Amino acid sequence: MAIPPGFVYIGHRLPQLLAGPITACFLIVLLGWETSTTWTITSVLLSGPLLFTIVLTYDDIKNYLAARSIGAQLPPCIRDYSPGGVWSIYKDIQVEKSGYIADGAEEVVEYCGGYVFNVRMLFQNRRGGQMVTLEPEHIKTILYDESVRIGPNPPVSDRL
Repeated sequence: MAIPPGFVYIGHRLPQLLAGPITACFLIVLLGWETSTTWTITSVLLSGPLLFTIVLTYDDIKNYLAARSIGAQLPPCIRDYSPGGVWSIYKDIQVEKSGYIADGAEEVVEYCGGYVFNVRMLFQNRRGGQMVTLEPEHIKTILYDESVRIGPNPPVSDRL
């Protein structure tokens, strides 16, 4: 009998999920702080989100410094103040259900000030830092690169 994928996913993420609370408990015991039970429980519960925030901030700074070291500039990021960008995910699902996937693209372009932007969903840059571009010249380059790598498509008459 196979293990359900949810348990496997949680098993892989368990060290990351428990790092904050275990560190908080370890520091309280190691430093010998005499705190009330309420403060101990509060510090253990808040240590996870605090550690998560520190890791995300470190990742942003690391990406900024890496881009700066090669003379690049990071694209603007769509700001979504809901936890993990779940509001953006919900809006994307609603737009896809409507059948017009480009709805709302102009608002994003106006907000970001250009046709290239970064989308952060579920606390991560999409697919390791994937950017979205609506710039026609960028799209032409991407399509040309894909056709060179994959090879030309056969003429339509050959496929009929």
